[in-house]
Amino acid sequence: MRVECGASVSLSQGSRGSFEVFVEGRLVHSKLETGLIPKAERIAEILRTS
Repeated sequence: MRVECGASVSLSQGSRGSFEVFVEGRLVHSKLETGLIPKAERIAEILRTS
């Protein structure tokens, strides 16, 4: 992700079944809301457009 988007990415343990993507503290994807875990390409797209 750093090479693709210039973003630093980290993984944090959350509640069971959650997968959330935050950009500068703002939630931009939530598996609990969508039911989906995005592929790496989709995460890169989210980071580029956020």
